[in-house]
Amino acid sequence: MELKDSGQAMIITQNGEAAMVISSVADVALTQEALALLKMLVHSQKAVAGDKTVSAVDAFKQLRQLRGLQ
Repeated sequence: MELKDSGQAMIITQNGEAAMVISSVADVALTQEALALLKMLVHSQKAVAGDKTVSAVDAFKQLRQLRGLQ
C-alpha cells in the first residue's frame, strides 16, 4: 500500500517517541488550505469584534465610487 493512496500519515518514531510525520503532498495541500481558511476566519472575527466592518450597502457604494460608477 502506498502512502499517497492510503490517505493516512506515517509517524516515524525515535526512541519510542514521535519524531517525524510523512504525509502525501495532496494531504499537506489540504491541510495548508484548511489553515488558510481558519486564519481568514480568525481575521474576520477580529474585524467584527473590533467594529471594523461596513454593511454590504456601504461596501458596494464605496466600490461604485472607486470605479466612478456613481
